[in-house]
Amino acid sequence: TQQHWLMWLGVAFHAALPLAANVVINSGIVAAVPKERIGVASGLVATGMYLGFALGPVVVGQLVDLTGAFTAGWTAVAGAYVLCFVAAVVLGRVQRRVAA
Repeated sequence: TQQHWLMWLGVAFHAALPLAANVVINSGIVAAVPKERIGVASGLVATGMYLGFALGPVVVGQLVDLTGAFTAGWTAVAGAYVLCFVAAVVLGRVQRRVAA
């Protein structure tokens, strides 16, 4: 088909959304971390994000090669999101206890 604009729209969203997430995440760090620890905290978060950007495609590609389908890759991505959600909930509860 001649709908190249759909691909370019997808490229634009693919490029913009991770950048938007980065802004939100760093804003959260500035709001939640003591002033003297912001540098270390933002460095750790950036390291995690960039490792995910670098290793995610390799891991998913390997899973596709091993299984012949994308199901295992998407399951791994979903599992990573679940682990991040659980970590956020646990850390939030710990911070509330420490603050109380």
